[in-house]
Amino acid sequence: LNMLAGLEPSERGEIEMTGAAARLAADGKLHWVESNGGWYAIGYPWHLLEASTRLIQDRPLQRFNVKARLLGDVHRCVTVNILEDTWIGRGCLLTDRVMISRNCYIHPGVQIMNRTAVGPNTQIAGGTQIGNCLIGANVQIGRRCLLTRCVIGDGATLGDAVTAFCDPPPDGKIYSNVKGERVEVDLPKFGAVIGPDAYVAPMTVLMPGAKVAAGASTEVGEVV
Repeated sequence: LNMLAGLEPSERGEIEMTGAAARLAADGKLHWVESNGGWYAIGYPWHLLEASTRLIQDRPLQRFNVKARLLGDVHRCVTVNILEDTWIGRGCLLTDRVMISRNCYIHPGVQIMNRTAVGPNTQIAGGTQIGNCLIGANVQIGRRCLLTRCVIGDGATLGDAVTAFCDPPPDGKIYSNVKGERVEVDLPKFGAVIGPDAYVAPMTVLMPGAKVAAGASTEVGEVV
């Protein structure tokens, strides 16, 4: 951090990683690993979702690698990775490269699909359907939610019957709010951004690109 404080801003007015790397190299303190993989821009929340989706897609996963406890019949297809101390309820559907971390509780009848990543210590209540989402750690998701292409931050809580739509409006453009500015989402489809420790009240409807900021909350039945 002391080294970064001594760097001059670039023409963009920012402290650049390339400048930091050059300074470390000059001081003989730079260590690196060569990678054959690509790189992913993560400047906006929806970029995190895209990066997660691509990493899951490209990762050489086992077809069915489950270290969790299955509570009854669980329907699973294609590639599913579930880590230790996670419980999967009866009648759940897990399909198409789903990754679930440690110490999660997935209640009966939940559907998790299409390159979704679920962080540790997360609970998802019965009847909820989740597709292509990035879900952080310590998240609580209520019953009968419908979530598609969303980014959900650590510690967020979603009440029952929360719905997030991801299809764009007729003009084909989705906008979101970033630091108080309206920003166009450069994806054909995107759901909502739910910040860390946010509370989404029951029956909230989240339109494409909607944002519930970190620590913020919605009202019951609110359309965001």
